[in-house]
Amino acid sequence: MSSDLYDVELSRQGLDLTLQCTTSGAGGANDYERTRSFVLHALAREAKGSPLHEALAALGFDERWNDPTFYEQYVGKFLAWTRLIRRENICDEDARSAYLGELHERSDVVDVLAALHQRFPPHRFLLQARLTEARFGDGLPASFGTTCFDVWNEDPAVDVPVPDSGIVSTEGPRGRSPGMVKAPKA
Repeated sequence: MSSDLYDVELSRQGLDLTLQCTTSGAGGANDYERTRSFVLHALAREAKGSPLHEALAALGFDERWNDPTFYEQYVGKFLAWTRLIRRENICDEDARSAYLGELHERSDVVDVLAALHQRFPPHRFLLQARLTEARFGDGLPASFGTTCFDVWNEDPAVDVPVPDSGIVSTEGPRGRSPGMVKAPKA
């Protein structure tokens, strides 16, 4: 089970989903996710009664936190790909932790979280995903919090390049990339 919490703002245009995720820092201050298993699990948990949730329930989905074989077998039925677009506010976690300790010791700080975020704004990441069918986007929430994570890290449909966007991954689909960078002009 994930130790982190992500606050997610979801938008949809046709088959394309955009997830603006803010890391709470409950786990690592710079944590992020990027696979279809993360997106599918987070949406399925939050969109009860939606066509996506009903289709997953018909496959026996029961909020399996640690079953990569379920995602390997079924994620492609619902999501074609995911792409990490950018990460913002990556910080030195040791410096952040030290400052948080200082804030807790001070008697003049009323709102520790606000003071922490003033010096170390929350980490955010922008993730895009493509649905395989438009109906799977019906009934999805506009915002939610989740502790879901990348269950199936070997997902081959991660960081798929966007034609004509100039955005490419700095690392292949296996492992955690430091983010996205603009491709050099040819």
